Amino acid sequence: MLTFCPTCGNLLSIEKKKKKTEEEAFDVNDEDKEEDKEDELLLHLCCKTCPYSYSIGGTFWSKTDVPIRNKKRVDDVLGGDDAWKNVDTTRSRCPKCSHDVAYFLMVQTRSADEPMTQFFRCVECANQWKEN
Repeated sequence: MLTFCPTCGNLLSIEKKKKKTEEEAFDVNDEDKEEDKEDELLLHLCCKTCPYSYSIGGTFWSKTDVPIRNKKRVDDVLGGDDAWKNVDTTRSRCPKCSHDVAYFLMVQTRSADEPMTQFFRCVECANQWKEN
């Protein structure tokens, strides 16, 4: 999450600052005090260009949900069931059911100097696979 300064519009950074009481805030000679305990540190959103600072109380976190995309089936890429209507059959073993007859379709998926990609669809179980 990016947070921006409300006064100058620059990006705010997260810094640890020592927690001060009201008496310490008005005390000019606090260099002599050595009370740098870990539990007295607070997180602040600070601007690097102006004196703006915002104290973060409690836990600071954000959650972003990333949508999970489903892989497209080979059938969707090739044009659906219409692409398989008038295709030939060949003797090729299905990796899923081991049937030895499959429909095949050849498509130029890479540059012209590369061989065509062969797409297969099992006659028995309709499993699809490709060979380059």
